[in-house]
Amino acid sequence: MKPVDINKQLLNTIPEIKELFDSVANWQDGIETGSTIIVEDVFMVYLKTCIKNSDKNGISKCSLFLEWLSDFIDDDYAGEVLVISVFEYIHFASDRSNLEKVLGTKAKAKYLSITWK
Repeated sequence: MKPVDINKQLLNTIPEIKELFDSVANWQDGIETGSTIIVEDVFMVYLKTCIKNSDKNGISKCSLFLEWLSDFIDDDYAGEVLVISVFEYIHFASDRSNLEKVLGTKAKAKYLSITWK
């Protein structure tokens, strides 16, 4: 999988993230900007805002994106994006319990399967 694949799926799943996406990606490689950057600086920012504002629709879309990405955890690139940019962030966050609630069935199973050191 390539960054463009993940980034397009993110924008398709959460179209309202486009302005934030553009503010991060336009000065880099646009739609081909590395997905670790996009997920950390766009998706996670949006997710935390949705949680803070109790935006159930936004949280639901974030969950859908994570479920989709979880289907590709065995892909080297997609797996790295999911584990490093999302799961690792959640695991070490001070508000971990709120962030864990966003994980759907597949994403949660993948997250719980990780042995953290």
